[in-house]
Amino acid sequence: MLAQITVFLGLIYPCIAACHVAIWHGSYSCDCRATGRPKKVSSGCTCTYSCDSGYVLSTPSDTDRYCSGRNWDDPKPSCTYSACDVRISDGSYDCGDCSTFGHPRKVASPCTCTYSCDSGYEISTPSDTDRYCSDGNWDDPKPSCTFSACPVRISHGSYDCGGCSTFGNPQKVASPCTCTYSCDSGYEMSTPGDTDRYCSSGSWDDPLPTCTYSVCSVGISHGSYDCGSCSTFGNPRKVAAPCTCTYSCDIGYELSTPSDTDRYCSGGSWDDALPSCTYSVCTVGILHGSHDCGGCSTFGNPTKVASPCTCTYTCDSGYEMSTPSDIDRVCSFPGIWDVAQPTCNAIRKYMKYEKYSFYVST
Repeated sequence: MLAQITVFLGLIYPCIAACHVAIWHGSYSCDCRATGRPKKVSSGCTCTYSCDSGYVLSTPSDTDRYCSGRNWDDPKPSCTYSACDVRISDGSYDCGDCSTFGHPRKVASPCTCTYSCDSGYEISTPSDTDRYCSDGNWDDPKPSCTFSACPVRISHGSYDCGGCSTFGNPQKVASPCTCTYSCDSGYEMSTPGDTDRYCSSGSWDDPLPTCTYSVCSVGISHGSYDCGSCSTFGNPRKVAAPCTCTYSCDIGYELSTPSDTDRYCSGGSWDDALPSCTYSVCTVGILHGSHDCGGCSTFGNPTKVASPCTCTYTCDSGYEMSTPSDIDRVCSFPGIWDVAQPTCNAIRKYMKYEKYSFYVST
């Protein structure tokens, strides 16, 4: 009996009206009873279709199908693989927990990814870093990363760019980066009050400063100078700016600006003209007398003394000073005595004879 029932069911089962319901990479929900076959639904049944993650329905606005007899009212929708290529050169991305199907170069839609660039590269859309993947397409073209570095070196100077990347090339810094510039000794910056430059998108915000050779000629005739530790570049006639020098004159010469002995070298020029040293001596001899000028220099000529100098005068025996109360004289620049030179005059004595009296010089 059981065998007969089985044969009967086998004969009538193929005649039951039903539709094939399954789709690849998707699922469905039907409002009818099962047919006893997992991939079939009975006639008169409506099914709603959806796709697995990473797949998109071919008819996203028409997800329902009606089974009539053995046919659907419209062809079943299909599920198409829907993923976006996520990679960019010289950059990275963060797509949150979007599925990649085990493939690091793809993300399944729908998905939003945020892009950024490697150090030394700048994004083409800095204010728009997000992209949305839908139906296997991005809502906008992916941003690109452009190599962005600035040439950093200057002649006769140096720079400090902090921790900015140089890509192993000391002539470049990766943007964004701020560098502070300075010049070598003997050189001055073209923008002394503006030493910083900012590198962005491979360009500086302002032209790089330049370092100009800056030295001053330091020597004066008949004098000397003290420039402290200023560099001379091995040439004693030059000093590198910035530098302050103090001037003085040789013995027998006096400075043209005795109250202003300092000069400042900046930008290869002195702040004021260099002082000069003028020959300054006084004639010191006196007839019928002598003088004592202490250690004043005479330049090997006993009739001269170099200023400044004070001399004391005396007269020979039998002579007296024309100015006995003022026997000192001061020789000052430029070789002028403070008072007129005294004279030594013969002393006259009163003589009286029987009829005459008169003065005689002794």
